[in-house]
Amino acid sequence: MVRVDCENRRSKISISRKIFLTIFVLVAIHASPSGGQNERYIMAVQSLVDHGQVYANLLSHKVPNGDYLALGGKAFPNFPPGMTLLLSPYYWLFKKLLVLFGIAWTQYFVGYFSIFVVIFLIAPALGYGGVVMHRFLCMMSDNENKRLWLVFTFAFGTLLFFYSRSIWSHDITTCLVLAAFYFIVANRRPYLVGSFAGMALLLENLAIVPTAILLTLWIYRNIRSPNGTWRDLSWKTSQLLIGLLPFLGMLFYFNRINTGSYLRFPVLLWHSPGQAIIQRPSREALWGLSFAPIRGIFLYVPITILFVLSFFRHLNEHRFVRVSCGIIFLTMFFFNASYCSWGAGSCYGPRYLIFAMPFIILPVVVFEMKWIRFFCVLSIFVNTAGVNTQPSDNIFKNILVFLYRGPHLEWLEFIHKNELPKHNIHIHTVTPCFIYIATLAALIALWRVRIRVERKHS
Repeated sequence: MVRVDCENRRSKISISRKIFLTIFVLVAIHASPSGGQNERYIMAVQSLVDHGQVYANLLSHKVPNGDYLALGGKAFPNFPPGMTLLLSPYYWLFKKLLVLFGIAWTQYFVGYFSIFVVIFLIAPALGYGGVVMHRFLCMMSDNENKRLWLVFTFAFGTLLFFYSRSIWSHDITTCLVLAAFYFIVANRRPYLVGSFAGMALLLENLAIVPTAILLTLWIYRNIRSPNGTWRDLSWKTSQLLIGLLPFLGMLFYFNRINTGSYLRFPVLLWHSPGQAIIQRPSREALWGLSFAPIRGIFLYVPITILFVLSFFRHLNEHRFVRVSCGIIFLTMFFFNASYCSWGAGSCYGPRYLIFAMPFIILPVVVFEMKWIRFFCVLSIFVNTAGVNTQPSDNIFKNILVFLYRGPHLEWLEFIHKNELPKHNIHIHTVTPCFIYIATLAALIALWRVRIRVERKHS
């Protein structure tokens, strides 16, 4: 395992800070006032913050289809409470700001709240995820250009880019899973492995798949460690449990409130009685999740091609990391194909495979720079097209719309339609051209500092 200094000590701004700022800025400017899960989370947060309860009243709320269980005139969420707990202080602060400026809360401000959450929660989370990815790659390669290409492909060339633009828990959960894997490979801080795994479980139902595999890998690696003793293993296991159990306790308590049983998860009650949640993968699901334009991972994230090919070269290089990534990806792929709702409803790409994104990126590091650059550019282009268009049943539609219309910022159009007419400003069309130029100029200036320093010391 290669270990190099991740930071450029000769530069005033460290590489980690540049990565964080770049990801933060590009995610923030693509914040969207609308999103597929905005309504369900805001409804849950309002129930908790405004009424002090985990359920909503069916008489006063329009329940989002498939997201809540109707029991006794009450609507209970069928998703874990993690995102609701995370969003609650943001909602409280946002309402206080509205009161401060004398503005009454209406559903009209849901769009602004979505933008607020993206800027102050999701963009920083993905930014820190990019920093963790960079430090992970520092253990695998001493080529800085290769590391940076893969870091920015992780953020902008995978499904994470699209699901960072509104209120989704996917990006935060994926970054937590990546952080847990990083500390497993680095063989450090077991309590953080447990904490990150526990937080992921508290955020997403399907996080059970990668977290279960990661915890199994942690046990395997520590048992097989030649320098470890049973006493050392017991001490590390206790640290892992100290980090994990509080979050599991919160999850089980939430189950008890909603379903009457600590071990009965609400999502299991959402499915019809007698319906098989997990079934044999069909040809339609396998094709749909691999190469079909509707959800094909090889089309939505083209760098997956390199991920597959990476297992046919340099087999002994970074063996533990690459085998672990392969196990996690294959397990998630076939689990998704076996799931009764493998298409994940109306969404962009194979949404249930989003937790596999970092595990697709890491093994690619064994390839030459020319192949990495080509597939990184292709993946970033495809997902930039996705983030600038609405989800469709065909990725080629998104690409054609993007090529025809160009970049599109939803928050800019939202202000154009809703705010400017209030001030008697009527503009027929709106373009994000200047915003893109200014943003790219600022980021180029940020990274040119590194280029000048390297030239000076070369």
